[in-house]
Amino acid sequence: MLDAAETERRIGTRAYAGSLLDMRAGTLQPLAYARGLAHAAVKAGAKLHTGSPVISTRKANGKRIVSTAEGEVAADWIIVATDAYSTGPWEQVRREQVHLPYFNLATRPLSANLRRSILPNCEGCWDTKEVLSSFRMDQAGRLVFGSVGALRGTGTTIHKAWARRSLKRLFPQLGEVEFESEWYGKIGMTDNALPRFHKFGTNVIGFSGYNGRGISPGSTFGRVLARYILGEIAEADLPLPLTEVKEASFRPMKEAYYEAGAQIAHFATERF
Repeated sequence: MLDAAETERRIGTRAYAGSLLDMRAGTLQPLAYARGLAHAAVKAGAKLHTGSPVISTRKANGKRIVSTAEGEVAADWIIVATDAYSTGPWEQVRREQVHLPYFNLATRPLSANLRRSILPNCEGCWDTKEVLSSFRMDQAGRLVFGSVGALRGTGTTIHKAWARRSLKRLFPQLGEVEFESEWYGKIGMTDNALPRFHKFGTNVIGFSGYNGRGISPGSTFGRVLARYILGEIAEADLPLPLTEVKEASFRPMKEAYYEAGAQIAHFATERF
């Protein structure tokens, strides 16, 4: 636990009464990480087919046939790893989760002077508000600021205006903030905030429902599934029990509430 003075020294703002520093955590660039995994897979002999969503699957000659608009693949096993973006044969995974939109806005690279005063050690941070904020520094010195919400429709203007107000309060040394990049995506939330292990048929398995924490657990669970398929471990050794897919209750209503609620919260806050 850090007091207000140490928190200010590490983050560069007087906005917080204290903080919790967890040295087990870290930050990374997710796209760069995904590309790194792809390069490693190709080097190991894997074939990657992008932009080819699965339309259907069937059994034939002891194999699982995966059909896409571009062609078919025959495999002994299928791992369903599309999580919150699952469609087609495994849309049930999507229906088990409530989508929570989350956006990020990146400033232009900050000057060396500003980088010395804001997150000088490049820790990633988030607060404990109901509609939380998060911020981190990328390798090029961009301050990446995010929160719950979707950058579409009225949300684009509302969330960006709120982000500018928030950054002005947190880091007045920034002056007028200009955002260089913006993006948002969907976090798949389960009813108890825990991942799931499912079987969708013979030799068709998958983990899903990472609740916004998919990078590290997803990497670990992927390695576990590989060992399971190779026969190195038994089902009893998997980190989660087998469960049936169960559709989330009131899912559309909850998703609309999250998106609209984030807009209301951001429109009303950081104005004084």
